[in-house]
Amino acid sequence: MIKKPLRRAILEFCNRYSTPILFARLQATAAGPRLVFGIAGTDAAASLRALAALAFEDAFAALDVVDVSSADGVENLEHLFGQGGEWLFDPTLALRRAEAAAAAANALRGEGWTGRIGFEPKRRIFYLEDTAGGAWLNQFQVLLTEEAGRRGAEFVQPPQVLPALPDAGVPAVVDRLSCRQEVSAPAGRFAGFRFRLKPLIAAILGLGFLNMAQPAAAEPAVSELNGKLGASGGSFDGKGSGIGFGSVTAPLGHSFGLQIDAGAGSIDSNAYWGTGAHLFWRDPSVGLLGLTYSYHRWHDFDFGFLNPSNIPVVADAFMHRAGLEGEWYLSRFTLSGRGGYQDGTLNGDGYGQLKLKYYATDDLAVQATADHFGGQNLIRGGVEYRPNLEVLSGLSLFAEGGYGSQDYAMGQAGIRLYFGKPTTLIGRDRRSDPDSLVPEETNAFVQQIKNMRSNQRYAVSTAPVGDK
Repeated sequence: MIKKPLRRAILEFCNRYSTPILFARLQATAAGPRLVFGIAGTDAAASLRALAALAFEDAFAALDVVDVSSADGVENLEHLFGQGGEWLFDPTLALRRAEAAAAAANALRGEGWTGRIGFEPKRRIFYLEDTAGGAWLNQFQVLLTEEAGRRGAEFVQPPQVLPALPDAGVPAVVDRLSCRQEVSAPAGRFAGFRFRLKPLIAAILGLGFLNMAQPAAAEPAVSELNGKLGASGGSFDGKGSGIGFGSVTAPLGHSFGLQIDAGAGSIDSNAYWGTGAHLFWRDPSVGLLGLTYSYHRWHDFDFGFLNPSNIPVVADAFMHRAGLEGEWYLSRFTLSGRGGYQDGTLNGDGYGQLKLKYYATDDLAVQATADHFGGQNLIRGGVEYRPNLEVLSGLSLFAEGGYGSQDYAMGQAGIRLYFGKPTTLIGRDRRSDPDSLVPEETNAFVQQIKNMRSNQRYAVSTAPVGDK
């Protein structure tokens, strides 16, 4: 076992590394713990080895990097991943499932099975060669499910197990003993496979996404219960503001999540507060689709003189919105949008938003946002940076500025503190919490209320009624 800070550092290293790391594994040796990383490509392995040595070599008895695309002497899933140890990083659970397959094969042999076991990655099917009857097939499927559950890597859909070899394609050998069996009909099916790594890599990926009905559901919509707190200050059209806000996000089963947002503060020396909710489906490799609702209230707003009697109107202004939101993940770009219907003190109308976010690094995001609401427009640009501090790894800094209809201008800056499993900024945005509705929608609310005031026929008039 290793201490939690070191474990978190390894996870952070794997998440931040520019080339996808397939796994990080801790193995026990007589000399002490050995840390092993897996990556595809000779050059990638060399670069990873150099950086990993600088970061972790002093903490372990040995450190190794495996190039899984050209490893020598690897014949089967068991040889590559079934040699014992503890998985520290396995983002798709593919390696735990590969280990479960090898363990299930060994357990089946313990019950008397003597044939070959293969896995065809293209069809995502296990094959038991020379099987008479279905008892062995059913038993292997039971063992496979049990072993995957024991490792916390349950298959989203139970894999198929068939009694013959496929008509086409080269299956990956699951365990060591299958490599030692004599080749049987159809002749040569396993011949020449022992040191071919491409089928093995394809098999690993097949085990990572073994779900015929939902092929991309390997990762949950929300990685775990998490939250964030923040504070911002600045100006809304020349009026000072300060707002504190927070969110809590929880998984609802595997593919859905719920987030609650809230915030409160002061705008132009008057109290403001708001709340919001998201109910969403998300696949971290594809995007998000959900429902949203929000409510915002600005206390004791001076609407000016709304009638010829010059009686000033001071009242609470409020807005509520209900609509849809969506996100599409395109490598380092995220294209997102929101739209729906709004009502309240302002006139009921539709609203829409389009946002493009680019992650220059895993912890530096720049974005451009276009909003349309109540016949008005607002264009904003912003940046968020997570410095990855050792003491406060979840701390980020952000700033935003914008310009809208009727010369409306705004500028805000602040901090956020994320809670939950340590990860990068891009990792949080796609696996933890969507962008909050509070204070995200505060701009639209304030702009509409202030412009509504300035558009009133008798607004801010100090002249006598007869002089109008």
